[in-house]
Amino acid sequence: MNRWTIPAPAIILCLAILLGCSGNAGNPAAPDSDINPVVTSSSGQASQTGTFLGAYYDCFVDVENESIEVVRNSTAEYTLNLVPFLNMVEWPLFGIAFTNVSFDQSNPSVLGVDLNFAISHPLAGIPQYNAYDLRGVIIGHGDDWLSYDPELRYGVSGKDLTMKNPDGYTRWFNPVEFPTELIFGWAPGGYQDIAGSGSLNPYKYYAMGLTTTGNAFNFLASGSNNDGLFQDGLGRRMELEFVYPPNGVGISFGYAVVLAWEEQGSGPYTPYHITEAAAAYITQTDSLYYNPGEGSGGILILDIDLYCWQEQPDWLYIESTVLSFGFVPKFNAANHLLGNIGNAYRYHVEIPSQGFTGTQGQECWVFAEYENFDYKNDNPGIPSPDVPLAAAFRIPLNIVDNPFCPDVVVTGIDLDYITPEIDDYATQQPYPDVKVSGTGFTGTGLNSEIFFIGTGPITGTDIQAGSVNVITSIEMTCSVDFTGAPLGEYAVQVINGCGKSGQSATALVTVGL
Repeated sequence: MNRWTIPAPAIILCLAILLGCSGNAGNPAAPDSDINPVVTSSSGQASQTGTFLGAYYDCFVDVENESIEVVRNSTAEYTLNLVPFLNMVEWPLFGIAFTNVSFDQSNPSVLGVDLNFAISHPLAGIPQYNAYDLRGVIIGHGDDWLSYDPELRYGVSGKDLTMKNPDGYTRWFNPVEFPTELIFGWAPGGYQDIAGSGSLNPYKYYAMGLTTTGNAFNFLASGSNNDGLFQDGLGRRMELEFVYPPNGVGISFGYAVVLAWEEQGSGPYTPYHITEAAAAYITQTDSLYYNPGEGSGGILILDIDLYCWQEQPDWLYIESTVLSFGFVPKFNAANHLLGNIGNAYRYHVEIPSQGFTGTQGQECWVFAEYENFDYKNDNPGIPSPDVPLAAAFRIPLNIVDNPFCPDVVVTGIDLDYITPEIDDYATQQPYPDVKVSGTGFTGTGLNSEIFFIGTGPITGTDIQAGSVNVITSIEMTCSVDFTGAPLGEYAVQVINGCGKSGQSATALVTVGL
């Protein structure tokens, strides 16, 4: 075990990507296929996630001297000792560096440490050792647990080590559920023997072309993401917060590297991606409110963009402080899919809030679960949680002071969305199954209204829709009867449950023969 102390302006710690050797494939630099670390599903089928641990380190922040001490817990092992490969990287030392470190001690109870965490590839430029979807995971203690799975403990701001700008959270290789010194789990060690109690830990995503402070989802969805290939020397900005220990001397934490490895063989070498969503972009519609007089209310409305290399999740679980304790709604992902552009999928979910108090500290967790994949591997006796594979993302929620009434926008109209007709035009007859699309559709069916407003030569002809039902804030249904109605073009107007009105500009209905 080696130990270093490095001044904060040029803090360097050793970390290396897991790379392996084999003995039987005829290529001394390529791993054998029969020991390729794959993840299997509960049915015994290979899940093809190819996820494994790169390395694990203990780190000790000395606040007084502004330095970080690093102890390497484990070197990545495959079938042979990897020390010769790790030692090939001379700068940065053993393949990793902390640079541009800054300390924020303005809060007497919390220490902020912002830094660039750069990782070097020990065998950069050798195609059979390409690595994809590399994630740097910060591991600490977890003082709170999640109803989605009580085994998932996570860091709480003000109590534990937290990351303010994570790209996501992962269960892979936490010390609690992966207690093995092999490459299939966390390996304990180090002078502090830090085995953090956090089993859901934040990560930053690394790939060629992703800048230090770039948004991981936007980068992946941009189309110029280089297949998520990890390249030598990439750095990512991490914003960490620690709670000062009682003696005010320093803070401990651990770090792991998780990556996917492409299929090995004689080539050509193609990307080999993780199964779970790699990154997310989650937006909240302002509809949650709280004030001391009226209490709390509104609907938790989320648009969830997921970047999925391989496939969509089966289920979406939502856990939030604005919902009742222990209430974790489950959504069939396919039923809530709005659409996709390439591998970027957008989902929409809405959940009525349930009796929260206050505007501060409200947050939401989104779990994208893959029911046919889990965290097990083919090697017997390797501990791992026997649960479905899931990607996890966490966002703060905005709470307004008073009930919020959104503006209404009408974007689409489908007269026969249940039993479509071939005709391009509506005729003078009833339409019992009409769908209206847009935004800002809030309230209840009794309070919301839909009108078909005559335009052009038939201006002044208004037909009120019946059976109005608000499905979500972006979808309503109704019925309309054009029997005897003047022939011409009708705009669609929606008045939502709190009184806002919006009329379509492009979503028009033409009644003709």
